[in-house]
Amino acid sequence: MTSGGELRGQIFRFLALTAASACLTLALPVFLHEILAVPENIAVLLSLITAFLFNFVVVRRYVFRSQGDSRAEFMRFALISAGFRFLEYVSFLILFNLLELNYVVALIIVLVTSVVFKFIVNRSFVFASGTG
Repeated sequence: MTSGGELRGQIFRFLALTAASACLTLALPVFLHEILAVPENIAVLLSLITAFLFNFVVVRRYVFRSQGDSRAEFMRFALISAGFRFLEYVSFLILFNLLELNYVVALIIVLVTSVVFKFIVNRSFVFASGTG
């Protein structure tokens, strides 16, 4: 059972990770392309891969401080991440195409909602067995 203080700490750390990951995902391709002349499509791909790996390590070690089987947790994290990306895109399309919301508003709604659910799923499923 997690104490209220521990839960608040996990939430704070998860939100900090989310902000850091967003910065990494934006800054890395700009650096790679503008400074190192890496083609845009490769720069974005590298930033997404880097952010994915960064997110796994930081969520596992820093946010939830898991000591479980890292391979099993990585597989769960990868599957959950892929599922979330799919649901985020479908949700965006529903809000944008069917409800005719502005694309920025639709994206913000999707991403904010997704962050909440990612925290819950990561905490209760992906890293639950190894959290101390």
